[in-house]
Amino acid sequence: LFAISSSDALYKMDINGNFLISLSVGAPILSTCSISHDTMIFITSTDNNLYAFDKYFAQKWNAYNLGAVATTTPTIDSVSQRIFVGASNGNFFAINKNTGQNVWTFLADAPVRSSAVISKNKYNFNDRKLVFVSSKGTLYGFNLNGQMMNPPVVNWVKYLNDSVSTSPAIDGKGFFWIGTKSGKLYRIRLNSNNTADSVLAYNFNSEITTSPVIDANNNIYVATLDKKLHSLKFKPNFNNYNFTLNWEYTSSAIIRSTPAISRSHRIYFGNDAGELTGLDTLNGNVKFYYLDSSRSKISCPMLYKFGSIYAGNEAGKVFAFFDSTSYDTTQLISGILGGVKSVPVWGVFQNNVERNGVGIV
Repeated sequence: LFAISSSDALYKMDINGNFLISLSVGAPILSTCSISHDTMIFITSTDNNLYAFDKYFAQKWNAYNLGAVATTTPTIDSVSQRIFVGASNGNFFAINKNTGQNVWTFLADAPVRSSAVISKNKYNFNDRKLVFVSSKGTLYGFNLNGQMMNPPVVNWVKYLNDSVSTSPAIDGKGFFWIGTKSGKLYRIRLNSNNTADSVLAYNFNSEITTSPVIDANNNIYVATLDKKLHSLKFKPNFNNYNFTLNWEYTSSAIIRSTPAISRSHRIYFGNDAGELTGLDTLNGNVKFYYLDSSRSKISCPMLYKFGSIYAGNEAGKVFAFFDSTSYDTTQLISGILGGVKSVPVWGVFQNNVERNGVGIV
């Protein structure tokens, strides 16, 4: 387990929560780290740098200077062996994962404060699309097939004309879900003719404060500035799409931590009052509640792995709780119910415990 301190440190812990090793990058870290399949760890920092370490915290290559503060989680493409990351100067970078060398740089129309995501076609892994959104609400999409020039050619552009500070999610149909500061949740499709269609799925009339997560039944969850967590049902119906609100839960404080969905039909989140809450995804009923004595804000994304939920607060504490003592290790297809347990489509921030931002569609 890896945990980041917002000061400047990365910690490695064992399964019992004991600290094993740590390192400091010398400046505050305001994002989660991401981990590649070969256990390389990537972190951005407010010292304008992108760092790469192995699992023993040995630095893999010299820090790459992004030219401005970066608060995004690096996205990892294992096929091209590239890292994708944006910075507050509007630059979006492709970096060679193994050498730390720049592959290309693209200048967006505004600072990039949300993490990129990659969709992979499960029938054709060469069909890969890279998407990121600027803080101005402009979506940029790149076809990752073949060679890309420097600067790269943008294959898709969609103007939402609304500020965005959260990261996209990808559903099982390959649609991209994006929340805005005015409270609008959009579903976007990238077409083969380089056009992009957007549908306003719902207007919550309050700033969306978390990145979307999606369960196995295609329910989409976001929190808003009015202290609410929302469950939205996406129902495909031939050529029409229906969006209905399943339920809303009102918390005692603002929810800024992107939730995690477990295989037991529960969704977990923290809030600014330091409360950790688990709800039944079917009806929004409370199934779990914990308040630490520090009452410190929980603003980092939740993590779910092997039947346990992990969270950290701004007092520097890391928590682990059992979601289910009868965790089912059966491998289930994403998006298909499996008795009382199921695998979410996009269940945590950046889709998985590695936080690599890749979704199979």
